[in-house]
Amino acid sequence: RNEKCILMGDFNVEPDHEVLLPIRAQMQDTAEMVSAPLNSYPSDDPACKIDYIFVSNDVAVQQADVLPVVASDHRPLVAEIELS
Repeated sequence: RNEKCILMGDFNVEPDHEVLLPIRAQMQDTAEMVSAPLNSYPSDDPACKIDYIFVSNDVAVQQADVLPVVASDHRPLVAEIELS
């Protein structure tokens, strides 16, 4: 089946980690589609990217960003997408 898909969360691995290869083969990282990799951890001084929003190739990404909020150990990652 060819259905739109969104997968997001804290994967606890950096963008080049091999565990992401099967995901990257089927989906795109929203942050890489609209900007440079977005660091979100640790929230007080983000130095690495371990949080992701992946979308299938049929989902249009308008923008992605990490919000400058320190409410937990990670900053929130957001993406504006179009599902039409």
